[in-house]
Amino acid sequence: MDIKSELGKYLGSVSEEEKETVYSEISAGSHPTREFFIMLVISAIIASIGLLTNSVAVIIGAMLVSPLLIPVIGISLGAVKGDFELFRTSIEAEAKGIAIVIALVVALTLIIPNASITSEILLRTHPTPLDLVVALASGAAAAYALSKKSIGATLPGVAIAVAVMPPLSVVGIGFALRRPEVALG
Repeated sequence: MDIKSELGKYLGSVSEEEKETVYSEISAGSHPTREFFIMLVISAIIASIGLLTNSVAVIIGAMLVSPLLIPVIGISLGAVKGDFELFRTSIEAEAKGIAIVIALVVALTLIIPNASITSEILLRTHPTPLDLVVALASGAAAAYALSKKSIGATLPGVAIAVAVMPPLSVVGIGFALRRPEVALG
């Protein structure tokens, strides 16, 4: 029994043209451009305010704006395809993004009067193995949705499921409020 052909019956196939399109879109989205950083800053501000005001709707908005999903997929794609340049560029975008987000959130938290730990912040300080399962399933959903334009409308949902902006913002808030158990949670 050929697993690839059996799975193909249920999942469908991806043409060479679709593979190239997805590859080029992920490659382009994995470069740390000015637009990437602008969207990152906007998302970090939205996430911080949502977390500090305990607003789920605002936090979800930050997840939709965050550009951090594509470099994560770029890291995976670069590793799987053996494309060292894509892998390196994606890691660079993600690492710079993480550093900027944490620094920005620390600064923002320090200037917000009466900033304190909210229940939305605490929710993100104790990840479980189930969170890993959600991340892996979300990554699979993102890869599938990217390869099938007909279901591309599901990408916002995938972005919410796999969003790393709120946890990164929690790290910055924890550092700013001198709460290592929050920052390292």
